[in-house]
Amino acid sequence: MTKVIVLTGGKTPEYTISLISAREVIRHFPKEYQPIPMVIAKNGSYLNLTSKKTFLLKTKNLNPDNQQEVIFPGAKKINWSNLSKAGKMVFIAIHGPFGEDGRIQSLLEILELAYTGSGPLASGLGMNKLLFRKIMIAEGIAIPKFVTYYPGENQEKVFDRLSLPLFVKPHNQGSSIGISLVKKKPQLALAIKRAQQLSKIVLIDEMVQGREVSCGVIGNQKLQALPVAEIIPSKTFFDYQAKYSPQGAEEIIPARLNQTITKKVQKLAIGVHRVLGCRGFSRTDFIINQGQEPVVLETNTIPGLTPQSLLQKEAKSAGIGYTEMVAKIIKLAGK
Repeated sequence: MTKVIVLTGGKTPEYTISLISAREVIRHFPKEYQPIPMVIAKNGSYLNLTSKKTFLLKTKNLNPDNQQEVIFPGAKKINWSNLSKAGKMVFIAIHGPFGEDGRIQSLLEILELAYTGSGPLASGLGMNKLLFRKIMIAEGIAIPKFVTYYPGENQEKVFDRLSLPLFVKPHNQGSSIGISLVKKKPQLALAIKRAQQLSKIVLIDEMVQGREVSCGVIGNQKLQALPVAEIIPSKTFFDYQAKYSPQGAEEIIPARLNQTITKKVQKLAIGVHRVLGCRGFSRTDFIINQGQEPVVLETNTIPGLTPQSLLQKEAKSAGIGYTEMVAKIIKLAGK
């Protein structure tokens, strides 16, 4: 039986979400593989090797809003240099910085360990929203109208180029962390300050009016676009709480789109996956604007795998159960 390290936790604002994703992955692990839970400490300096039973028990009732480090009784501390002794393959269940941005992937390349998902470059491009958008512009793919704000710049330039309402966000985070909706000019300064707590570079988008949808892709050379999901947030927009609360949003799969728009969204999701050089799986988010054209918001190279996450729901709509999805992701792993 092949031992697969399930790597989770770590130095990310999405620490708890990562643990919840890892729990669901381990609960649905294919029988031909043995999951080895490995939790990175919040300071990133070492790993906790624990048992499957202990990991599932300690993560059973995690609250997504609680970012406190989880203590695993009896866990064995492992140095990074000894990671390869636990298994020869890694399932990465980490979202956000230090897990989804290419740094973990680069380390695993050095350790010569096979791992799930995209490589260092695609991961970095997917997480860095500014570089991601420059690539979309070069490819002629529609994105929101935006400006980049750097520390010390005059904030009035924003209103010279964009119209309210605006979304203000860090350029290198996921799960809508640090994002603010600005409806009035005086709100901008506080929104920028909030985003700068996570990233010096801030992206400010003009709000695209329309319907929010998402489309997952599974595969390496041969790519499968999953059914499109339509997202109807219970609040103004699909923020962190809406993404991870059972009542945070209504999700309709397949989305209420005509066949032409559905195929366009799926084709774009595959196109973005390819142009970034993604591997294994990804999920791209869109707004269908009032002209009925898809506008790309971002691509997640390690989309959420929690019970509330979209990828597994889209896969289910395509007839792919959670365990089968995990098996596919493992089989597509590389190094």
